[in-house]
Amino acid sequence: MDLSTGGDIPTIRKAIIEASPVPIGTVPIYEALSRVKRTEDLTIGLMLEVIEEQAEQGVDYMTIHAGCCGEFVPLVAQAHHGDREPRRGAARALDEHAQAGKTFCTRISKRSARSSRSTT
Repeated sequence: MDLSTGGDIPTIRKAIIEASPVPIGTVPIYEALSRVKRTEDLTIGLMLEVIEEQAEQGVDYMTIHAGCCGEFVPLVAQAHHGDREPRRGAARALDEHAQAGKTFCTRISKRSARSSRSTT
């Protein structure tokens, strides 16, 4: 599982894929977050772009964080203890995103509601 969150992620992933005798998976939101300055700049379009790029690179499977309930994100952040936890930053970023009311789940729901109104 490639959980890279910094550096030249596509190059790192390419080396991992080429060297690995087993299937390699990713968590695309980590790379997507590395491409924006602020979590609120993360868009569905960017997330889909990262997923497509990783698939084209030959990733075998992905863990997709497509939405989260805002009330659960702080609990995830609290579950990670100490600065040695590499995913703590991602949990904090998701918390900030959720506090702004901008989870992917919320955005997709709003988009779906607009689409269904415009087609009926």
